[in-house]
Amino acid sequence: ITVRPDRALDLVSKIRKSSRDLAKIESRVRRVIADVRKRGDRALVDCTRKFDGVTLSKEELSVREREISGASRRVEKKLLSAMKFSLRRLQSAQGGLLKRLDYSQDSGGFTMRLISRPLSSLGCYIPGGRAAYASSVLMTAGLARVAGVKRIVLCTPPDTEGQVNPAILAAASLCGVDEVFRVGGAQAIAAMAYGTETIQRVDKIVGPGGIYVAVAKQLVSSDVPIDFFAGPTELVVAADESSNPRSVAWDLVGQSEHGQDSICGLVTWSDSLADEVRGEIERIVPGVQRREYVEGCLKKGFAAVCVDRRRAADFINAL
Repeated sequence: ITVRPDRALDLVSKIRKSSRDLAKIESRVRRVIADVRKRGDRALVDCTRKFDGVTLSKEELSVREREISGASRRVEKKLLSAMKFSLRRLQSAQGGLLKRLDYSQDSGGFTMRLISRPLSSLGCYIPGGRAAYASSVLMTAGLARVAGVKRIVLCTPPDTEGQVNPAILAAASLCGVDEVFRVGGAQAIAAMAYGTETIQRVDKIVGPGGIYVAVAKQLVSSDVPIDFFAGPTELVVAADESSNPRSVAWDLVGQSEHGQDSICGLVTWSDSLADEVRGEIERIVPGVQRREYVEGCLKKGFAAVCVDRRRAADFINAL
C-alpha cells in the first residue's frame, strides 16, 4: 500500500481492525475459571480433554521430577548450549538491575530506603502444544531464581500425546523450577490463581500466552498479581534501500509464526525494497515448520510505502 499523508490514519484503523469478539471470549474464560474453582483437578482433566484433545488422569497432571531432570539428554546439544548461554546473559543483566533496587538516601536527618524482597511463589505460564517456547522459561523462571523466589511453578499445555516438549523441560531444569504441570490455557491460570488438589496457588502469575490466557490473567488479577495484559505479538520493520531484504523477510516470518492474531508489517520509503522483501518471503515461507500460521498472519500483514523517512516514523507511531 502507498501511504498518502491524508490516508495514513484510515490505513492505521484498517490494520488495527480486529474480528475477535472479546465479549464472547471473556464469557467462556469466566466459565472455565469458575469450573476450576469449583471442581479443581477434575475440571483441569476435563478442560485438557476438551481443549487439547488429550485424556489425562489427575495423577498425570504433574510432570515427574525424573522426567524434568532427564530432559536435557533428549534435546540437541546445540540447543542446550544456546539455552545455557542465554540464561547466563539474562541472569547477568537482570541481576545487575536487581542490585540497583536496594537504594538508600539520607536527607534532613531521615534515611529513605528501598529494599527488594522476593515473592514466596511464582507461577510461570509457558505456551506449548503447537510449538515450544523454551525461551519463555528462561525469561520467567530463570529470572525468578535470580530474584530469590522460593517456589517456582510452571504450567504448559501437553502435545497430542500428552507429553511436554523436552526443550521446555530442559529449560525448566536449568532454571531450577520446583513444579511442572501439563496444564494449559485459561484453566492453568485459574489453577495457579486459586489452587486445586494438585496445584497449590501462587503469589503472582507471569508469562505469555494466547488470547484466552491473556483474558484469564486479566480476570484473576483482582485476586492475584500478574505481570501485565499482553495482546498479540506485534512487529513493524522500518527499512530503506540500504537494508538486507532477506534479513527483513526473516524478521517478519519469525514473528508471524506466533499466530494469526499477530500484526506484522514492513514500513519503508523504497518501492524497490518492498518488492524485494516480498520476493524473499515467498522463497522462505514454503520451508518453515509452522507454515500455516506464518501464511495466515502474513496474509493479514502489510507493506506500507511512505513518502519519506519522517512520514514513515509518523505512520509507525500512529499504528
